[in-house]
Amino acid sequence: GGIAHDFNNLLTAITGNVSLARARAGGDEKALGLLDLIAKAASRATELTRQMLTFARGGSPVKRTVSIADILRESASLILSGSGINATFKFEPCLRQVNADPGQISQMFNNIIINAIQSMENSGAITISACNVSDTPAAAALSPGIYIKVSITDQGRGISPSHIQNIFDPYYSTKKNGHGLGLTSSYSIAKRHGGHIDVHSIEGQGTTFDVYLPALDSM
Repeated sequence: GGIAHDFNNLLTAITGNVSLARARAGGDEKALGLLDLIAKAASRATELTRQMLTFARGGSPVKRTVSIADILRESASLILSGSGINATFKFEPCLRQVNADPGQISQMFNNIIINAIQSMENSGAITISACNVSDTPAAAALSPGIYIKVSITDQGRGISPSHIQNIFDPYYSTKKNGHGLGLTSSYSIAKRHGGHIDVHSIEGQGTTFDVYLPALDSM
């Protein structure tokens, strides 16, 4: 919690100077575009500090009505920028909204997309789809109802059967510099929101993460 407060003070300085730089950029479209990217990243970082504070209070989500499609597009745009990886979106036209903590949900998808980037070694494409479903995995033991199913599929090296059952365990990582907390955090966030994450993978072909989140009645 203390780290989050200190970090938030630094972000205040960053966002303040971005505003000043915008005023001095005049009509320089390239400079304004770069400043917009900085502002978006700072905004996302602000959401993360709020998430850290939420975790410090015990991890309970601070929920509001959000659009999963908007969060997915923003997450992919930010994470894939400069990576050499393209994203294809396939969203059901009447996709329902969810009651969720936008900071935590963003972090959940960020972690999964980062995992995809690392598995593809910065080349290839990912497919991100979302639809309304009433059928959920039996093993997830979710309450009956309508869910948003988000599928994130990469073209990476895949996950071996010996590793796949452990990928959500804390501090478990097959990467040299991995700390093994990203997917653990994502799984925890999904569970806190009454949802679930499934993973399917074929070595040498790629991996799909299926995220289920309870949907609202409204579109």
